[in-house]
Amino acid sequence: MINLKKNVIIGILIVVILGLIASYLLAPKYSTESTNIMKVAFEAQVKVSEYIGKLRSDTFDVYTVEQLITSYRDLEKEEKEVIKDTSGKEISPLVSTEDGDIKEKDETKYYKANMSNFATILNVQLINDSNLTWYLSDSGVIKLSYKVKPNWWTDEFEVMHIN
Repeated sequence: MINLKKNVIIGILIVVILGLIASYLLAPKYSTESTNIMKVAFEAQVKVSEYIGKLRSDTFDVYTVEQLITSYRDLEKEEKEVIKDTSGKEISPLVSTEDGDIKEKDETKYYKANMSNFATILNVQLINDSNLTWYLSDSGVIKLSYKVKPNWWTDEFEVMHIN
């Protein structure tokens, strides 16, 4: 009878310890992922805002944010004219304007981020995850889209979500 009690107590303790170890190992993974995504998103947003502000100032506020992030004067024209800075150098796009890379929601256009240009122009390495896609709105706001909602995605991220 005493051995049975000891075995039951030991069994319960083992289950509790394994549960604590599992929660310890799994919890940091989700919080680290979400923290990294949020950190990169905020850093990218600051750099996008600075970049757009500098370009608007350098070009005497002639171009809209949408024109600056796409680098085209008029996206509707068949032959697109690339915007140049004051030194005559073509402005590189932060986004893709290819069919399928543009989403529209509530009269706002969201362009798929050009990850290599984000890295070279803004010196921001966006997290490359096959489940996540980075977008930049026509007003310069960063949004994220996912194929399958990640486990670490919380309500705090909903403000950054675009379908």
